[in-house]
This record gives sequence, structure tokens and C-alpha cells, in this order.
Amino acid sequence: MTERIEIRGARPEDAPSIAAVHVASSRGAYRGILPDDWLDALSTGAHETFWRWRVESLRQDGAIWVAAKSGSIVGFCTTSRSDEPDAAADTAEVGWLYVSPDRLGEGVGSGLLAQAISRAADQGFAEATLWVYADNERARRFYENAGWQLDGSEQRKQRGDKRPLGLRYRITLPPR
Repeated sequence: MTERIEIRGARPEDAPSIAAVHVASSRGAYRGILPDDWLDALSTGAHETFWRWRVESLRQDGAIWVAAKSGSIVGFCTTSRSDEPDAAADTAEVGWLYVSPDRLGEGVGSGLLAQAISRAADQGFAEATLWVYADNERARRFYENAGWQLDGSEQRKQRGDKRPLGLRYRITLPPR
């Protein structure tokens, strides 16, 4: 029997679990893309403080969703109005979508993404964007299989001694 995935809005007390998923997922997904010493230095404690603040200071146009299985948080996703310089006012952004490495392939990410897209469409957004490292092939396949398309925008951000290439994806949201 498959465990049921519960998706709900994040609460401040979820911060430790969100931080643990964020760090574990980053280390699993970005090994070989980002510097090992940078990944190894990620701190669950620092991320907990960040995520508690994010949940407590959530903008009206934003959302943080968590996915739980058997009562334990195994993934999270954020959305908000895009703050990209070239974004239209009706463009949302999926800022983070992270799933525990031991829960990949179980539908957690798909469930979170569906919830995020549905909420963004309900809020009147016409499209959504997100960024993925070019070398993160698993994530790229995931988004492409969900209907996201590259829009031609690229960026590089310094992470330790590397500047990995980020690619922007875009999707048109269903009208409500």
C-alpha cells in the first residue's frame, strides 16, 4: 500500500523539517554541480532560522507548501509573484521545490508542483517561471515532463569556486 501524501501550508513549527529537507536535498541533487565544500558547509540550523522567518513573513502573493508522509515532512515548495526584471505582473515564480532524497520518485514533487501551480492560477497568475541548474538533469526532466519549457534566459551565480549555469523554465497556467 502506498503512503498517502498530505500537502498543506507550512507553519513556523515546520522550519526544522523544511531545513533538514533543504540541506539533504541540496547535497543530493547538487553534488558535482556545486562545490563539495560549499555543500558540506550547509547548516540545518541556519536554514531553520531562514525558513522560520520565511514562513512567518510570507507575502500575500506567496505560499510555502509542505508534503508529509506518515506525519513527517518529506518535501516543500514555494511560490510568489516573480521579481525578475523582465516578468509581467501576472507571472508567478516557483522559488524552491525540494524533496527528501529517499522520497524521490514517489510523487512528492509532482504533488507539490501541482498544488503550487493550482494556487498560482487561483491567484490570477497567467504564467510561472523557475530556475534549474543546467547540469541538474533529473530536475530538468521532471519539469519538462510536467510541461515546462525553456524560455532562453540564463544566469550564473557564484557558489564557492563555481559559477554554474542556471536555465529558466516557463509554463502557461490554466485560466480560472
